[in-house]
Amino acid sequence: MVAWETQLEERAVPAWRDKYVQYGRLKRKLEQIKGAQKDEDEDTKAFMARALSEEVEAPRLKEPLLPDDDVLQQVDAFMKEVHSELVRVSHWYEAEATNLEHRVRQATSRLESAGGAAGLQPGHSTEELEKLHLEA
Repeated sequence: MVAWETQLEERAVPAWRDKYVQYGRLKRKLEQIKGAQKDEDEDTKAFMARALSEEVEAPRLKEPLLPDDDVLQQVDAFMKEVHSELVRVSHWYEAEATNLEHRVRQATSRLESAGGAAGLQPGHSTEELEKLHLEA
């Protein structure tokens, strides 16, 4: 199976490439966080192995083991970046949709005003206008 990032790149519309969610950049940041978490887990495992091999009773924890502050800050920054990307793409999409709606209204208006030449009569339905547009 082809990697998701590769599929996105292959299917991207060149003119919109910079408008997509920056998947590759976000994926790399997430991998960095996973790496930091893995390092922390390995430190915890090493501590536990040492404590068990020395037959030392480990102190009882009052709270469950949580990621350290650095990892938590990285996760928080990552989530903020994901949110920012989604907002950026959403704003672009909304602007494109509004622009397209405006262009459709303009084209419909032109078709209606040029109706006599195109065989249209006032009051044609949207479906009829679309059919005539596709036939043209």
